[in-house]
Amino acid sequence: MEQHPTVIIQSPSATAETVMMMTDSNLPAAGSRSSVRGSRAPLPCPHLPESVQQSNTGLQEHVRRHDTPLLSPGDNPYDADYWHRQYLQSEGELAAERGKISQLQAANQKGNDEALAWRKNLSKAEERLEDEKWEHDQTKLKLQQKQQDVNKWHGLLLEANREMGSATNHQQIRHQLEDTEIAMRTKRLRVDIRDFALEYGEIKEGDFRAPASSYSLLKKYLCVPEQTLDAYIKSPSDRPIIVRAFLWAFLDAEVFSRFNWAPTDIGNAMQSLCGLIEPSDKYLSDTGAEVERKRVIWRANTTSLLLETMDGSTEKTYDSYRGFVSKNARSLADWLEPIVCRNSRDIIGPLSKLLEESLALDEALSQQVAKWTWYFPRTTPCQFDKTMMDSSTHKRRKGQAYEVHLVLAPALKKRGRSSGDDFHVNEVQVKMEVEIDLPRQAGSGSRSWLNLLRTKT
Repeated sequence: MEQHPTVIIQSPSATAETVMMMTDSNLPAAGSRSSVRGSRAPLPCPHLPESVQQSNTGLQEHVRRHDTPLLSPGDNPYDADYWHRQYLQSEGELAAERGKISQLQAANQKGNDEALAWRKNLSKAEERLEDEKWEHDQTKLKLQQKQQDVNKWHGLLLEANREMGSATNHQQIRHQLEDTEIAMRTKRLRVDIRDFALEYGEIKEGDFRAPASSYSLLKKYLCVPEQTLDAYIKSPSDRPIIVRAFLWAFLDAEVFSRFNWAPTDIGNAMQSLCGLIEPSDKYLSDTGAEVERKRVIWRANTTSLLLETMDGSTEKTYDSYRGFVSKNARSLADWLEPIVCRNSRDIIGPLSKLLEESLALDEALSQQVAKWTWYFPRTTPCQFDKTMMDSSTHKRRKGQAYEVHLVLAPALKKRGRSSGDDFHVNEVQVKMEVEIDLPRQAGSGSRSWLNLLRTKT
């Protein structure tokens, strides 16, 4: 009796490969290899039961729904050539992947080697940098030491030059300043006085009130006609001008060339002595030049020695100095109080600073061999002299004469040189500041003191 292959289908979703494997397992063993290799066609199964045919129909429907391709005759899983080709292909792909891996490993190793080499180079560079820093610090220390040595030897050289100069020229004087430095200090004092006048002297038109007191104290120092003085005081915006002129006139009369920076008794003695030995313009001549030279050098030397002596008696000097400043600051504050419309206590401090600055400048001028003097015109009004005067607030026309009504700051003149020569030569180092225009009358407008100051020194 002919046996049929047994096919067990447990699921309608069985694949074609499952069916064929189950079918092949029931085929006779003899001649099967040759039959398979001899023909690519599927084995005939004419006597399959109806259940198998139905399952094949379900399998085809499953393939159609899920797009699962059936094995082609050339993809027979029992075909050795097929699997050999698959093996060779896999071996090729594996070899290719191994080659890529080897290349990547070689590149990685090369990168690691380069990184290690650069790390070593970096370490060496850092070591060299540290060595360079250390050498730089050592060189810097040596340079500083050399600079200190240079300063030391330079100081010794200057000291030797001074001693040699003192030995060869007994008439050499210390504390001599350059003309530019003296002019700069003078202009700085001008600016400070101008700023004080601007801050405390200007009065707004609405706050204007005429001072109740008389101006006898102002007239004592200001050599101007009474109508000129009244014109400036009655103009609120021009009051700083009269304050400025008054302060300079006071300094010229009470501070400069009076040795007030020294104790009173010493200052009076020095003032009298210098008045006796100071050369006069009308007695200067070529024949008496050497005598006058010795006098001025002696005066400068004596002043320097006096200052050195005062350094040893600081308490007495300080008391005299502070007493002079305090007394005159209070006097100035009382005199200016009705003009500036401020309480006198508010301006004592600023006035004290101006007096101290003036005394310091006078002390420096007193030690110079050349004679420095402050120059005011004897009377005003006077003719404008462009060689000695300056009025930056007025545009002057060439060839036209102008009249000076008020002196804001005196001129500073120098006679002679620090060597004690050329005492017949008189030079203007700082020009006088003057006012040419009188204040405008009420109702015609007044000038702005701020605009005036912006154009001055």
